[in-house]
Amino acid sequence: MNKTKISWVEHHPEDNPKYSDSRYKKGKIIDSSGYAKIRLPQHPYAAGGYVYEHRLIIERILKRYLLPKEIVHHKNGNKQDNSPDNLLLLKSIGEHKLEHRHPSERRKPGEPNSMIPCRCGCNHLFLKYDASGRPREYIKGHFHRTSKHKLNILINCACGCGEIINKYDIYGRERKFISGHNGRKVSICLLK
Repeated sequence: MNKTKISWVEHHPEDNPKYSDSRYKKGKIIDSSGYAKIRLPQHPYAAGGYVYEHRLIIERILKRYLLPKEIVHHKNGNKQDNSPDNLLLLKSIGEHKLEHRHPSERRKPGEPNSMIPCRCGCNHLFLKYDASGRPREYIKGHFHRTSKHKLNILINCACGCGEIINKYDIYGRERKFISGHNGRKVSICLLK
């Protein structure tokens, strides 16, 4: 079985004057996903004799076949709007997933990882995205902090050492001593 190689122009006869328009108009269907398909069994990437219309339009513009890994994205989301200004050629499925990603999701490749303040109100700065590219709003352990007005209250340690501490811990619980100083006041009084 000897297959002869058919040129790109033969697959797109509307661009070749030697073919009549009737040869190209084979039939159009809408598949179960809502995409328009054109009957073109001689196309090298035809599946069941049909090729997606949006891929054919981009092929016509580029004057070459699209690689199987190349994806054509509909900018407005309408799968049947195959106007050239609505189609965007992407190099891979990964790029196509980025087009559909919600802006609040993971960090895009090449997107800067800027410093942002913690939402708990402590004003500590940290990187917006973690190592996996997930957005963060709080420093680890700060999510359970209570209202902002409690966080900036400073008091002296109750043991009398003179150290200044936050009145509330990271969970919003009231503090009187630095960790380990709780029994210190008693021991200092006994020594006097």
